[in-house]
Amino acid sequence: MTRKADVGMGDRQYYAERAGEVDSGRDLEALQTAVLLVFEDLEEAGFFQVHFGYECIDAGFVAGSLGGRADQWAFIRTQVRFWPMREHFVGLHEAGTLTAIEFLHDHCSKPVESGFHSYGDCGLHVDSGDDAAGAAEFRRGANPYLARYSSGFELHENGEIWAASPPGLEPPKVPETGDIVIDERVQSAISRYARFGATPDDKRHAIRDLADILEQLRATIGTQLPSKAEARLFEIANDFGIRHLNESQKTDYKPEWLDWIFRSFLNSVNMSLTTLVQSKEYEVTRCPACRQVSLRGDSVVDVDKDGPYATDYTLCTNCGWTSL
Repeated sequence: MTRKADVGMGDRQYYAERAGEVDSGRDLEALQTAVLLVFEDLEEAGFFQVHFGYECIDAGFVAGSLGGRADQWAFIRTQVRFWPMREHFVGLHEAGTLTAIEFLHDHCSKPVESGFHSYGDCGLHVDSGDDAAGAAEFRRGANPYLARYSSGFELHENGEIWAASPPGLEPPKVPETGDIVIDERVQSAISRYARFGATPDDKRHAIRDLADILEQLRATIGTQLPSKAEARLFEIANDFGIRHLNESQKTDYKPEWLDWIFRSFLNSVNMSLTTLVQSKEYEVTRCPACRQVSLRGDSVVDVDKDGPYATDYTLCTNCGWTSL
């Protein structure tokens, strides 16, 4: 889909941006203006009718999923008055702007069933849409402008705006293990750490979640990390104000160090889980008896009148349960 909003977007930075002379207020206004253009392009194509509704020359206002007072529901859900967009969006404070962008992302739906009402040139009417496709289109439009705003942001697939990672330091794609608790804890930690407005406490919480994953793996099927590296990671988690709060904790470091600690733990969790998922010896699944992530594939050799044969089974290394 080609948009008018794409016309002015390019990689080139002009003088004020290169020299760092863009005032923060103008920087925010530029983001708002750009996102409003993206919104108007998508609105013209019917991407917001499924949820926000539309006006019809015959039927009057046809409500979407947000009902007859979309402006009120948007305010109730976000505590930000941004709808109608043309009246309220430009001029919002930073947190309000980013909140509105997240809400628009969640309520952008690509038309699937639609028709053109020709009487009085009424226009496009959308009956149903694809929310995932609409959200993807909205991200494609908004992200180039978010990337250039302030220190850089990115609207993610989950609908949250995260601080953009420096080039080469993007979070790894941690493999899914099939264990709901571990998979959700990893994604929650990444989201908690990277989302807009994350505090040092939020970041410590995210690191603590990753340390807990390594702790569980260490106690069951192993972290697959070199022993010295594993020991250093747990020393950081246990002695540097991440998991404990007592007089012996070393907390006299700048918050910027949390970035390094988080990446160290996330990369370690990624390496551990990648190794486990690729290994034929381990099945990262929760034991039905003790509910720990401690199942390991194994086999037993037996003999009958036809000779020796092997039986594959699953063993829990925590409680001893087997599938035999």
